Amino acid sequence: MSKFSSWMPRLWSHWLSLVGVILTSIAGLSLFISFIIGVDNVYASAFLWLIMPGVFLFGLALIPIGLWRSRVRKRKGGAASEEVESVSRAVRELLARPLVRRRLLLVLGATLANVVILAAAGQAAISFMDTPKFCGTVCHEVMQPEYDAYLRSPHARVPCVDCHIGPGASFFVKSKLDGLRQVWGVITDDFSRPIPSPIHDLRPARDTCEECHWPARFTGNRVKFITHHEDDAESSPKVTTVMLKIGGEDRLHNRHTGIHWHVDPDIQVVYEALDDHRDSVGDIMVMRDGVPISVYKAPGEPKPVVELRTMDCVDCHNRPTHIYDETPERAVDAALVSGELDRSVPWIRSLAVALLQRTDRAREGVEAAFEEDLAAAYDAEHADEKPAPEVIKRSAAAIAALYLRNIYPKMKVQWDTYRSQLGHREIDGKELGCFRCHDESHTRQDGQTLSQDCDLCHELLSEDEAPEDLSPALKSAYLGR
Repeated sequence: MSKFSSWMPRLWSHWLSLVGVILTSIAGLSLFISFIIGVDNVYASAFLWLIMPGVFLFGLALIPIGLWRSRVRKRKGGAASEEVESVSRAVRELLARPLVRRRLLLVLGATLANVVILAAAGQAAISFMDTPKFCGTVCHEVMQPEYDAYLRSPHARVPCVDCHIGPGASFFVKSKLDGLRQVWGVITDDFSRPIPSPIHDLRPARDTCEECHWPARFTGNRVKFITHHEDDAESSPKVTTVMLKIGGEDRLHNRHTGIHWHVDPDIQVVYEALDDHRDSVGDIMVMRDGVPISVYKAPGEPKPVVELRTMDCVDCHNRPTHIYDETPERAVDAALVSGELDRSVPWIRSLAVALLQRTDRAREGVEAAFEEDLAAAYDAEHADEKPAPEVIKRSAAAIAALYLRNIYPKMKVQWDTYRSQLGHREIDGKELGCFRCHDESHTRQDGQTLSQDCDLCHELLSEDEAPEDLSPALKSAYLGR
């Protein structure tokens, strides 16, 4: 004990060795406690097993440096030596007293308790960083559009990190390093508005999506109803019904069929993306077990290739979570189907679409602005059919909700900022979705093209029919959906 008490003051004879002792003690105790209680969280594990060992070694390195600096100071003059000796004598005298020893044990116990508390707090903080609330609300302005869309999405109960990071320590470290860059961007107000999409360094779907989904499962055919409304006084619904050939692995015939033919594990579709959004597609190569079997050349002169990509789930399901309505017409039609907007209100479809065309309204107070504009629109266009004030107020609130879920002026998010590649349609003269590849223009050497034949993916069961005119079977399914 006397040897320990005589040597111990040397550890704080210089501030460097004292800091080293503190860092080593904290890191060592944290690692010891984690060994005892066990840590399953990937972030806590990375913090403890990647950072704390470095802190421990850094503290150990500081101790001999401090002792060396103290020895140098001692050689330069006796004052330091006398100071150390006086401290050593004082420590020995103090440790000889039972009361002091008890108090020392109390301090050591309190220190251990503090380390446990700090470790628990650190674990809680790291767990919090795993939550969607942290991802979506800490940088509120930046992430608000994506977080709002996430909360109403089919994946609202799936943590962000499951898709954006996935399993594995290397991806965790990479994401956190990238997170530091993003934090600096927020601090310096140097970030993209809107957030770019798609994310080019997102992990392949087999590492994330396929942890939950089974894309090769044979789903077969499914009926889908697409409803839009006329711009008449009754906002009359018109229904298009398609039978989607989703397909998948048909084990009866030992082959992949339908739309999900693309997920055949033996097939790889590699394509040239000609822009950052992957809207324009260059040459396409179909491979079986890594061996090319078909090459479809894009029409015209070769263009610069932005990315050579192997097709996976997110090339079609590119908005699986952060889903927007894309156009005012789609937003209003969906609201009329769900009942958010009351179809019995005269002319509500045409007026709501017209009001939602503007995207420069401030989000704050937008409900009152829509109420005023809706009343003015009725006065100007349909004064004889103007609803009661409470109906206008209720309708304006529903229109405002559509605006708020799609338009974020500060982040420059508006209609069709984030386009879905599901299905097929034309926007601004550009074919999107399936028709990026299936355009009858990508041609194989033998003259065969990637067909736009509708029956490849679906069969049309009805087109723009009133619900009451549907066949009995379709009508029953439509009303009971």
